[in-house]
Amino acid sequence: MLRAVQCSPRLIPDAPSADLAARARNRQLVIPGHFSAPVRVDDVEAIGQDHYLLRVRRADGSPAETVLTAAELEAALASAVARAPTTDPQSLFRWVEAHRIQLAYAHDPLFAV
Repeated sequence: MLRAVQCSPRLIPDAPSADLAARARNRQLVIPGHFSAPVRVDDVEAIGQDHYLLRVRRADGSPAETVLTAAELEAALASAVARAPTTDPQSLFRWVEAHRIQLAYAHDPLFAV
């Protein structure tokens, strides 16, 4: 005998809410009215039609949660500062190693490498 199974709307997110959650995750946001300082968003969960549960970390590392509407989250994302570009770890290692060898050669040409 087959039964009809009703899925919760939280389990099947629609595309706009999934996109909004993905854009907010791992970002540092200023959320006025909820926190006095910028917070880092650890996780975003859709809990209704236009509401999101944000799990965040404060500047001191303590965890916190808050509920935002879609409009508040969009406004926080719009005012977010762009991230600084990062470099490839291997490229950074090669740059540091090149300078180490250069400084060692300046001190003792036979001991550099």
